Amino acid sequence: QNLEDAGTYTAIFPDENGCDSTVTLHLSVLPAQETTLNASICANETYLFDGEALNTAGTYTAVFTGENGCDSTVTLILDVLPTFTTQIEAAICSNETYAFGGEILFATGVYEQTLSAENGCDSTIVLTLQVFPTAATNLSAQICSGAAYLFDGQLLTLSGTYSAMLVTENGCASLVTLELAVADTLTSSLSATICAGESYLF
Repeated sequence: QNLEDAGTYTAIFPDENGCDSTVTLHLSVLPAQETTLNASICANETYLFDGEALNTAGTYTAVFTGENGCDSTVTLILDVLPTFTTQIEAAICSNETYAFGGEILFATGVYEQTLSAENGCDSTIVLTLQVFPTAATNLSAQICSGAAYLFDGQLLTLSGTYSAMLVTENGCASLVTLELAVADTLTSSLSATICAGESYLF
């Protein structure tokens, strides 16, 4: 007879000498243990369960031997929290700097910073920084006296060196230096004589 319930059971067996032999069994049924675990990991992590490194959300079950020698079933409910990556693009001029994660940047490049998000997992910020050059341009021009040269919104009439900060297409400042020369106009007087009926080419 297969017994499954706790209790006291008696059986009588015939002995070799023909006498009855009574056997009394006191049967205890130890409880099977069941445990449920809840765990969370970040998307870039793993969770070790029953010798397996898990990285996918789901419900997992394993059977172990409990303290009482009976099976102990452990159910794991695993939640995988997302990690975040944010892309940032920025541009500065070569005479400027960019503050990023406690650093002062001044060179073109890709920079990363890791922060802790609200869910406790890493949040990565990727910055692509472009540094545009500031330009310096030297110009030279010559005008005649009495004329004017338009430079940075001004009409210049005197020889000299003039500078202006102009904005280039990329939004950065460009220093433009103009060397302006004003040439004198020449006046000459000529005398000529012709006879009546002749002409003078001038």
